[in-house]
Amino acid sequence: MTNAIQQPSLQQPVGQRIGAIATGLEAVDHFFTDSTWAQQTDTSAASDFVLGNPHEPPLPEFVAALRRAIEPQNNTWYAYKRNEPVPQSVIAGSLRRKRNMPFEADDIFLTNGAFAAISVTLKVVCDPGDEVIFVSPPWFFYESLISDAGATPVRVSIDHGTFDLDLDAIEAAISPRTRAIIINSPNNP
Repeated sequence: MTNAIQQPSLQQPVGQRIGAIATGLEAVDHFFTDSTWAQQTDTSAASDFVLGNPHEPPLPEFVAALRRAIEPQNNTWYAYKRNEPVPQSVIAGSLRRKRNMPFEADDIFLTNGAFAAISVTLKVVCDPGDEVIFVSPPWFFYESLISDAGATPVRVSIDHGTFDLDLDAIEAAISPRTRAIIINSPNNP
């Protein structure tokens, strides 16, 4: 009779899940250290959207709003929070108007950014062995986030003629194990 619990291997000092994440990050590391982009020295004449970082200072009104928002309003201002009713209502109202769909405040789940939102979503919908299709060229963390959720990343290229989604390629990549498809434009959330 075999033992149902696998013993950790001394030959593999980290778990398989972190190994898959590290493998996914190798391409990211290569990009930031050895790619043509990384070798650039003068980018003053170009807007670099690789990381989605702004290239101009924020508007003065935005800075003023940030100053007002960081001023503590009560004793739980910086506490760990889950969802805030006022922002949820504002977002739901905005989505109702823009999408003409019946969004409610309870439909909105707040995170501290798109990275966290994608991570939470993938961990909620994926089980180990599921597949998640993502469009390439991707935002550089999709593959790692998918692996972190225990799923298998499935890369599908764009239509190189139009730079739009290749719907036939996406359809061909769908399998019984497909749990999600990440479609994001532009590919930086």
